[in-house]
Amino acid sequence: LPRGPFFVETLKCGPHVCKDPCLIELLNFLFRLKAAQAKGVPSICLRTLDVSKCDLGDEAGPLFPRLPRVLEHLDLRGNRLREASMKTLGDVLWDGGLPNLLSLDVSDNPLGPLGVAFLAKGLAVPSWSWVQPIPLQSLKLARTKAWGAGVVALGNALKRFKLQSLQVLDLEGNDMQSEGLKSLLSAFRARAVPRLRVLVLKNNELRDCFSLLTELLSTSMLKD
Repeated sequence: LPRGPFFVETLKCGPHVCKDPCLIELLNFLFRLKAAQAKGVPSICLRTLDVSKCDLGDEAGPLFPRLPRVLEHLDLRGNRLREASMKTLGDVLWDGGLPNLLSLDVSDNPLGPLGVAFLAKGLAVPSWSWVQPIPLQSLKLARTKAWGAGVVALGNALKRFKLQSLQVLDLEGNDMQSEGLKSLLSAFRARAVPRLRVLVLKNNELRDCFSLLTELLSTSMLKD
């Protein structure tokens, strides 16, 4: 991996890169990059990091605090990530560690309701914090075992009006049922995500939610 002030805007890693001893080199590379940027030293301008399907598991934890602040796109699909990893990532977001993040994909990870809640908390920076809202435009949480409780936590986070740049929200395959849909609908009624244009709700056990779906589809939020 390069050490000088080069422009490597996209870094895509495979499963072999994300295992020892290569993972250690990747972590050291990200650490050097973040340290150089903090000191104002010319360095690599990494905008996109794709570590999807790398089977990171619990080894993902040390990765998140090392991510450069200039990062805009982070792809974590299919890595066996659970609640511990999301707590670490949520803490990084809460502390303003990724102020330029535009897209985040954590699909196909068994995050569970608590993992989704940890992530949602990190995304919804409180009003009293010095941290500026994240300009996130795309959030993909498909097949993360969020269930109803996880989607409720996400809906509550949206209602803090800190994700108003969000345009794409993918919640496919989370069995949210009416509990989660009600929370989302409440956020939409409050116009908490006024720029939302794509909402994916496939495979969420919503067969008995006809009235809620009717209201959702009739809302001006999704007119496009």
